[in-house]
Amino acid sequence: MQIPKDKIERKILAAAREEFAGGGFQPASMRKIAEKAGVSVSNIYNYFGNKDELFVSIVKPVICEIDKYFDDRELGHDYGNPEKWSLEYHFLMLEKLADFIEANRQILKMIAFSAHGSSLQDYRESLIERYTRVGMECMNKAERLYPGLKTDISLFFAHNIASFWMNIILEILMHDIPRGKMVKFLKEIMKFMFYGYEGLTEYDFSRMKPKPLGE
Repeated sequence: MQIPKDKIERKILAAAREEFAGGGFQPASMRKIAEKAGVSVSNIYNYFGNKDELFVSIVKPVICEIDKYFDDRELGHDYGNPEKWSLEYHFLMLEKLADFIEANRQILKMIAFSAHGSSLQDYRESLIERYTRVGMECMNKAERLYPGLKTDISLFFAHNIASFWMNIILEILMHDIPRGKMVKFLKEIMKFMFYGYEGLTEYDFSRMKPKPLGE
């Protein structure tokens, strides 16, 4: 009986996921992937052009979710809503981040620690640069909305904050921090940074009131 193509593809992806997660992209063997999937190496190439395409296919859904988060912030973040600047709102966002990490832990580990040699080996650095840009854009927009908010923050500072958050996520993945402890840790960091930003911008976020439109 002939096995449906979609079932073969799922078997290949499952075997490849195990192989890449075990030792990383570079040392991964297409022969071992084929053996684990119960197919020939040539049959893998009927579905995927090369090892890199196979790796990217596995992690692509998670990367699409990450890209959507940044796209949403770049296309239209509601900086004029004071609630979006509150500590409670940031805590809510961290709960969502913890859910995302918990749901995609293995794939995130592959992207973070197993991508060397693939087309995604510089993905972490590209995210840091994108986060830096979004952070600077946030400050520029906020300056126009909230008179008195000091936003002369250096690009190098914003870059290091982005690197700091990336390192936090890498540490969570590296040490397999469970969700409950993850949320506690993330909220500790956020509270520390939230009040640090109040000092840096010399602005009381609890009294945020955007200037009227047209001014």
